[in-house]
Amino acid sequence: MAELENPHYPPPAEPPLMAAVQEATNAGWMDAGTKVHLSVRVPAALFERARQKTGLQSPTEVITAALALAAQTDPVMEFMEAHFGALGPDFDLDF
Repeated sequence: MAELENPHYPPPAEPPLMAAVQEATNAGWMDAGTKVHLSVRVPAALFERARQKTGLQSPTEVITAALALAAQTDPVMEFMEAHFGALGPDFDLDF
């Protein structure tokens, strides 16, 4: 699996997660600039499953990967938003 450009962040185990982290890195969202300190409580089983599935160990790594996934661009949603209402009332889906 390809290494990420950020040497302080280990590569995630799963391709969709790696793509999200790579997109966040490319967008500059992972820069070592200002950091936000979070204190959160999450269900232990959920955290453990995410940790096992990704292969990441520290809470910071797991939460950062989850945030990168949540922040990832959704091209389908962008298309839908850009074309909302563009088909017109006479469009037939041919069902």
